[in-house]
Amino acid sequence: MSDRTFATYWRAYQLLALYGADGEQRAAVAASTRPNGSFNVSKYAKMADAAVMRYVLDHPDEE
Repeated sequence: MSDRTFATYWRAYQLLALYGADGEQRAAVAASTRPNGSFNVSKYAKMADAAVMRYVLDHPDEE
């Protein structure tokens, strides 16, 4: 895994840990795992960004 790919993965992991529920983390991992067992980091990152957006929309009064 390249440094850039790992950085993308790590950012997504941290976002899901902070803003996503455990269920979202599991769902993102499951959805990002290809049938051959490889992992789609770009899809995982997009799902993490979507989880943050949902959190922001659901909690408008928090900063």
